[in-house]
Amino acid sequence: MKKSQILIVSLVIAMFFTSYVRAYGVSDISIVSFKFERTVLRSGDEIPVVARIWNNSLNDATVNVGVRLSENLALIKGSAVTELVMPLLTYSEIRWSVTASQTGVVSSELYIVVGVGDTIKSEISSTVTDQFWQQKEFLLSAWSPPSSMQAAYDYYKGANFDFNLMINSPFSTGVNLVRNNTMKCFVVISEVIPNYGAKLYGSEGSPPEITDGDLALMDPTINAYKNEPAVEGYSIIDEPGASRFANLAKVVSYLKLKDPSKLAYINLFPTYASNEQLNTSSYSEYVSRFLDEVKPEMLSYDHYHFFTSYDGDDYFNNLGIIRDFSLKYDIPYTNIIQLIGTELEFSPKAPALNWRTPTREEHRFLVYSSLAYGYTGIVWFHWQNTWGMTGFVATKKAELYATVTQLNKEIKNIGNELFNLKSVGAYHVNNIPSGSLGLPAGEIVKGIAGSHSYVAGIFRDSLSADYFMIMNKDYTAESQTTISLQYKLSKLEYFDADADIWVNLSEFKEGSSGSEFSIVIPAGAGILFRPTWNTVGAREISSPSGLEYLRNYPNPFNTYTTIEYSISDNQEVELSIFNMLGERVLTFEKEYRRKGIYTENFDASNLPAGVYFMTLKSDKGIRTERMIYSR
Repeated sequence: MKKSQILIVSLVIAMFFTSYVRAYGVSDISIVSFKFERTVLRSGDEIPVVARIWNNSLNDATVNVGVRLSENLALIKGSAVTELVMPLLTYSEIRWSVTASQTGVVSSELYIVVGVGDTIKSEISSTVTDQFWQQKEFLLSAWSPPSSMQAAYDYYKGANFDFNLMINSPFSTGVNLVRNNTMKCFVVISEVIPNYGAKLYGSEGSPPEITDGDLALMDPTINAYKNEPAVEGYSIIDEPGASRFANLAKVVSYLKLKDPSKLAYINLFPTYASNEQLNTSSYSEYVSRFLDEVKPEMLSYDHYHFFTSYDGDDYFNNLGIIRDFSLKYDIPYTNIIQLIGTELEFSPKAPALNWRTPTREEHRFLVYSSLAYGYTGIVWFHWQNTWGMTGFVATKKAELYATVTQLNKEIKNIGNELFNLKSVGAYHVNNIPSGSLGLPAGEIVKGIAGSHSYVAGIFRDSLSADYFMIMNKDYTAESQTTISLQYKLSKLEYFDADADIWVNLSEFKEGSSGSEFSIVIPAGAGILFRPTWNTVGAREISSPSGLEYLRNYPNPFNTYTTIEYSISDNQEVELSIFNMLGERVLTFEKEYRRKGIYTENFDASNLPAGVYFMTLKSDKGIRTERMIYSR
């Protein structure tokens, strides 16, 4: 091997997003995992550090858990040393947050003092960088996109598509068409790797190892397109089993090293894949390992819901799992949705799949359920070739084309609004699917009347202003309903996704507490609302002098949450927790604090689930925020 090749591979392994864990010591206490819960460590960002610990004894154990950080990391949440009571035969998780002010290699050491002479340790190392891919617009594409001819692009662009998901070799032909049509694309760079299918795709057996020579073969393509604005990234593979993760990690790391501003795109299996396909014991393990080992900058998966005579039963669970992991790791997420069926009269290529071609309302259901869950990418499966929408009989093809064209217009318009918001909740009202959450007490949406079932998506912008989407899960009939809100309104707007404008909704009512309004939601559709609160009651947005912010993470939380607040000048502060009745359930010690950021841990295990309020009080003002304890 040439010295230059050795150097490149060493840099990939040592510098970009690799991590390692060492554990030693003998005890009934063991470290299951210790990691930076990010796929990219960005300077200035909050970086979660998470340890999972197992008590294998038949007794409860009390241990001291500590974390030591390298000089270029600073602890911003959690305690450097914590006494932890671990129930028998139970996993315990402890979390910290750190930040790095500059780029470079960072490390963290976990140590657990079990007893005299019995200390367990683990160490992780990674690299903080200021070069990474960032999603700048909603991803709207189709699987098997247009062939390399202008007429195909005219048809595709006419349906309001912006992205070509897969440019195959020869790459220059497709990239030129994408550039000339002011679109963006992903180049299927894995095609330059010999035997890439066996090395990167599938689940069976042990794949041949990706070599240094394989990685070097990508250089000409990377060099050709690293400065090409029309190329958003590199498409690698579809639905890999976990046995391919080690090879994929090499490819992704190499691409990040050579062209860090572009996305390495990989699509995952859905929940209904077998454990043999996943190469793991569960779907959550599959996604978790993919994040920790491959370190992608986006999660993408496909899940096909509509069968000939029934609907699948795990659609919303899959939506939620991908959403939860993506929010936890702070990366965007994309849903590949069902465009076509396999009916013999329309598409005789794959009748064994037993899919039905969705109606316009069912397509709308797939689109707006994804949007209500905060997805920032939608890909239609699938478009081109004989088994694809373009291969359907003319009348059915025209019907599907009209549906996709209209929905893509709405996706682009509402996607521009949602793109700058953060999903903070996705709840169901009536007919709550397995793995999903019902609407909790205390949320800004208090209730939705009637027997129809809905998704309530809750969003916030960078200034903590509230937005919410109500999605009608019934794709057979429109819903006329009354929506109750937690707070009193001074103004309410909804987004007209067809006209691309916010519209004032003046007909709302105020009660003794909160507000309500009536609305008609088309079958399978969702409506995005922007409230302006007359009084936010317990949710004070304005900043009292000296109290910059007050928040908790996670929220909603299960048993434990970390409260964080910032003060801009030196002062005495008192932090208290109240229930919905206004009763004080906990007061932290009143202390004189210098300006800065502070954290406190709140254990609600002895309290009933529900809504609580944290109040930070000083001589200069009071700030109160709402938090939801959901078991």
